[in-house]
Amino acid sequence: MDIFTYARATFQQGFSPEWYQKFQFPSNFLFNWILGFLMSNYNPFKIIILGRVLSYILISYSFIYLSRTLKLTFLTSILTYIIFIYFFKDGIGDAGEWMVGGLESKVFAYSFAIFSLSSFLRKKNSVGFLFAGLALSTHLLIGIYNLFCLIPLLALISYRKKIDFLNILKRVPYLIITGIIGISEIVNSFFLNTSQITQDKGWDIYTRIRVPHHLIPNFSKETWFIIITATIIHLLFVKNKNNSTKYIALYSLSTILIIIIGFLTYSFFELHYMRFYFFRFSDVMLPLLTLLLISTINQKIKFAAILFISLVILPNTIQERPIAQLLSYKSYNINLIQSKTDKDAVMTEWIINNTSKDDIFIISPDKLYFCMNTKREIFISWWMLAKQNDYKSVNNTPTEMIEWHNRLQLLNLKHEFTTLSEVKTNYLKLDKYSVLDIQKTYKSVKYILMPSNVILDFPIAIKTKSQTLYFIN
Repeated sequence: MDIFTYARATFQQGFSPEWYQKFQFPSNFLFNWILGFLMSNYNPFKIIILGRVLSYILISYSFIYLSRTLKLTFLTSILTYIIFIYFFKDGIGDAGEWMVGGLESKVFAYSFAIFSLSSFLRKKNSVGFLFAGLALSTHLLIGIYNLFCLIPLLALISYRKKIDFLNILKRVPYLIITGIIGISEIVNSFFLNTSQITQDKGWDIYTRIRVPHHLIPNFSKETWFIIITATIIHLLFVKNKNNSTKYIALYSLSTILIIIIGFLTYSFFELHYMRFYFFRFSDVMLPLLTLLLISTINQKIKFAAILFISLVILPNTIQERPIAQLLSYKSYNINLIQSKTDKDAVMTEWIINNTSKDDIFIISPDKLYFCMNTKREIFISWWMLAKQNDYKSVNNTPTEMIEWHNRLQLLNLKHEFTTLSEVKTNYLKLDKYSVLDIQKTYKSVKYILMPSNVILDFPIAIKTKSQTLYFIN
């Protein structure tokens, strides 16, 4: 839920002069500004529901658009999509990635990436570059990896006919127009005003502690089997006479090349270079495109697949997320969603009505929804960086990573840590003096929220059945 807090903060900052004068846009600016605008002006829970529905529709339509490019029937497209969701809704297992199931910028970026691939296959180069630029501006890494995989495809098309090369070259400005925000992020990343030592330390924290499950390769035998099998399939399709299937196979092999680059980086370079999520893009794009190509083979396989889906997969898929989430009434009931994110409405209401918006709260590091529900800034959490009301905090820059680590270390009784559970356990052991020590450095910290069974020697602001809010003085 940190994306909603950052999105609102991005919008409420207004249009900073450095954004359009120096092209220094914050990370995921396009998505965050639009989402922040909507959440600031309308019921945020309605926006979450509408955004979720829109993301489902967009990613589904992009898949069907690509499958129709391969001249698959609508039924075959839908059934292939169901197989993908059933078996690969969490990717192939190498990076914990997903494409369907939530409201995040990456869902829209993946949709734009698929639309860009489809457009180039249909020889709509202007549209292809427009979508490629949108992917880049919506989610930088997904946009970059999409361009990386498109380059061999476009190079092959250009190699065959000089006129095609000139046609593609003339359309590049469309990429620059829609991708200007992403391009500005790339350019500005080379001019970070921090020392190399600070950068290395910050990115090491990010890679080693914050998101190692997304960055460090820990492939299972099943994942290796899928990668090897998919590689063989795409190598066979590269020789296909049909240009569309050949180009998709080439695109997919490029995603495998990113995996290889990731392993080489992990083996021969420092750990912080793994911050580029080398295994994320292939985690979902590889199975998606592999299933599409298999669907083009012949009618007997299609019939067998349809029979298998009808009798085995479809009944089970409806019970699972995200299909169940899409069909469930609970997913669209605002009151149910709000009650799920807020287990203590009495506490939330009191904080909103009785505290200043400038007050900072110390809360348990595992809490997800506090900022979104109370519109108050927190000292730190596992999911949130410091200074959530500052749009720059969403950048995950090295300096902010170091600050994130230092603050969590204070909640962890100044001990080193590697997991959330460690910090969560020691948070409950904080006493008056350790809290005052935090406030001594961070003057705006005014309150600390504890479970009701944890007693601190501070005045009680409010106590509910499950929690106690203490005023720090």
